Amino acid sequence: MNHSITRFSFICPTDKVSSVARVSNQTIVRRSGNYKPSIWKHEYIESLSSQFKEEIYVKRFNQLKEEVGELMNQIIDDPLKQLELIDTLQRLGISYHFENEIKNVLQRTYEKSNESDDLEKNNLYATSLKFRLLRQHGFNVSEG
Repeated sequence: MNHSITRFSFICPTDKVSSVARVSNQTIVRRSGNYKPSIWKHEYIESLSSQFKEEIYVKRFNQLKEEVGELMNQIIDDPLKQLELIDTLQRLGISYHFENEIKNVLQRTYEKSNESDDLEKNNLYATSLKFRLLRQHGFNVSEG
């Protein structure tokens, strides 16, 4: 026997919220998915090959990874561009390839956050990007 509970709320003259529960004997009918077993067996999926594991793609991947690392070092004088690059890498889902570089950039940014930066004080975008990235990576940054 299934019971459902209906809640009613009202405001008392004393501004306190109370609730009354009523139990009904209605049976709630839920539809079943009746899903069939998958035709894709684990062994079949494991046996699939990908051309992207070939040596030419691995070389290209490593080349692009080096280029991004160099780019991060080239823009060391522009903290905003570094933060934008980190944000872009995260949005592309490839930031895990650059964890150490990102950690170093954010650590430097956090350490310099107490210094006066006129660009940041007049740029809401730069301030919010810095705040969000530092918070996402576990730095204790004040919102004030």
